[in-house]
Amino acid sequence: MVVLYIILSWIGAVVIHECGHCIVAWLLKINIARLGLFGFVIDHQKKFRFEGIALGSFVVFRNAEPTVLNLGILYAGGAVANVLVVMLLPLKAGLGVETFTLMNGVIAAVTLLPLNNLATDGSMLLNLVMNPEETVLHYTVSYFLTNEYTEKFDALLPQVLSILDGPLGKVQESHIIIYLSYLNYVCALKKGRLENDQKQLVNKVFNAVLSDKKMKSRYLSDYMIGEVITQRLINSED
Repeated sequence: MVVLYIILSWIGAVVIHECGHCIVAWLLKINIARLGLFGFVIDHQKKFRFEGIALGSFVVFRNAEPTVLNLGILYAGGAVANVLVVMLLPLKAGLGVETFTLMNGVIAAVTLLPLNNLATDGSMLLNLVMNPEETVLHYTVSYFLTNEYTEKFDALLPQVLSILDGPLGKVQESHIIIYLSYLNYVCALKKGRLENDQKQLVNKVFNAVLSDKKMKSRYLSDYMIGEVITQRLINSED
């Protein structure tokens, strides 16, 4: 019976955690792109599918105007929901309720841990505190990469180049991958129309990433295939 209580409490606490994120997104009028629970995923088109065995959960937002404030609230929303459950449930209400209360506290604490190798709420909050401008830029670029093209997309180029021209060690590899994808896309759109200084800086960025031995991401090498395409595009003439 105790094992059953633990399993059910864990499932319930995870659901409450993700509901917390979703409620915050709704209050902030931020769209949800995907919601995943234990392998089952529903997207913004309300298409429901199973994507394999998974014990975790996630919410992907479509944040058109990310800011330090709304990102911070979004990240914290799940843990806040769990903490509210802990505060509102009675202390002595039987083993089932007590287990559920404890599990909500555990989920809140674990998800707020800033783990390097996992995209926990805590690691995202820490990165937001340590690198607010870069984190906001990352989510802005991510949004425009997955949505309809606008002039704002091109306008991000100086910011992206500025971030990548600095120490790469301060930028998460997952963010670097997004920026490289962005540069590939922009260079394709602006074929032959990049300023000379921008061409030189794009080349410098790709060379820096290629030569950085600290890059360990298993995805990075796949994304760097686009480096060859970009080099040809930015150096070709109409």
